[in-house]
Amino acid sequence: MKIDRIKALQLSSELVDYFLQNHIAQVHMDMDFQQDHFTIEVSGRTQQPPDDLYELTEALHEVRQPEMDEYYDALVGCEFRDQGFHMLGALVDESEVRFREGLLTIKIRRNGHFTY
Repeated sequence: MKIDRIKALQLSSELVDYFLQNHIAQVHMDMDFQQDHFTIEVSGRTQQPPDDLYELTEALHEVRQPEMDEYYDALVGCEFRDQGFHMLGALVDESEVRFREGLLTIKIRRNGHFTY
């Protein structure tokens, strides 16, 4: 479904923007599309974790709220920091945030029934 590919691109853009806003310039991204979900993993090297990483992690662990999709679409291009990160968590089903040995990795999963 085309709308799900667009949503994946929007979410990946927000994650990459988070890295760039935190001065993490070497960013790697992996996207995996399956019939029942897609995952996006973004990683980059940094000496210290971002100051707001805990807040982002907490927001990503919120329960997905499908009714927020339309609201998000109206906010495309707005930074999630202004929204307290709650919007990003409302759009994903699972997430994992890791910071180990100077490598920050954020992985999100969104469930659905997709045809690509």
